[in-house]
Amino acid sequence: MTRQNVVVAGALANKPANGGEAWVRLSWIRGLQQLGCDVWFIEEIEGRHCTDGHDRTVPFHQSTNLQWFRDVTKEFGLTDRAWLMCDDGQVEGPASTCPRDVAADALLVNISGHLRDESLKRAFRWRAYVDIDPGFTQIWHAQGDGARLAGHDIHFTIGANIGSNHCPIPTVGREWHHVRPPTVLADWPQVARPASMESSQEIAPFFTTVATWRGPFGPLHLDRRRFGLKVHEFRKFIALPRRVDESFEAALAIHPSEVVDLQLLEANGWRLADPLSSLLHRGSTSTPTADGSAIAPLAISRQVVPRWYRTRASPARSRPRRG
Repeated sequence: MTRQNVVVAGALANKPANGGEAWVRLSWIRGLQQLGCDVWFIEEIEGRHCTDGHDRTVPFHQSTNLQWFRDVTKEFGLTDRAWLMCDDGQVEGPASTCPRDVAADALLVNISGHLRDESLKRAFRWRAYVDIDPGFTQIWHAQGDGARLAGHDIHFTIGANIGSNHCPIPTVGREWHHVRPPTVLADWPQVARPASMESSQEIAPFFTTVATWRGPFGPLHLDRRRFGLKVHEFRKFIALPRRVDESFEAALAIHPSEVVDLQLLEANGWRLADPLSSLLHRGSTSTPTADGSAIAPLAISRQVVPRWYRTRASPARSRPRRG
């Protein structure tokens, strides 16, 4: 039986050294592969976003973006099934096959509408938009900020409340189909705590989190309501380590100029790790908490998330104990 061709489009090279963002795209690729699809990957990048290790603009072929793309696609066996297209005409990818060769009989899974080339987008037999930033996507589109929803046959969102009567987020004239983010369990095995930590006197953190203190976008505003960012929510929990008898670690991408917040984190007992150093130490797509040293993850969401995330009542559970 012929396998269905699927091309996943998303930002990988555009977010160099960001293991979490890489896994979002890789999980769609890996999940579709597990379903038996023949999966390819495509990405667009602007030359002005190509930088070196010091955030200086450099030519595409010298950029850390290209190196990150090569490293990740090689690690996951995608070297001959992935294209990175720069707006200056340079293309990284298999010379024997071009995107249009695959598109004619393929489904485009366009994560966040990343693929913008209208001519190439029209070449696909089917086009599916996947919204991974519920609330942001719809409000940006409603306000004319270009969420790139047009040109797709169907629209999916991971926002389980989008389109429901009690959700204030606009549907912007689309019928949103709910989908869960894919996860291939084999990619997230349980691992033993490193021997170096077993023999160390250092106490492993009980709760860990990986976060960017301030993202590239500002707060959202809708109907005279303001939805803040992760930084605004995190501050509400900043005293948590002082209030419970457990240790907390955050692999936090926070600028040194955030002096007040850094002092508050330290004063309240947060152990801070450099996410980039952790990433380079463990491997290209590893996350700083994926080495078995932590007991439980801690997630603090942006303020818009509770508006689209459907919760279900669950029985009370006892507090987890150290094993």
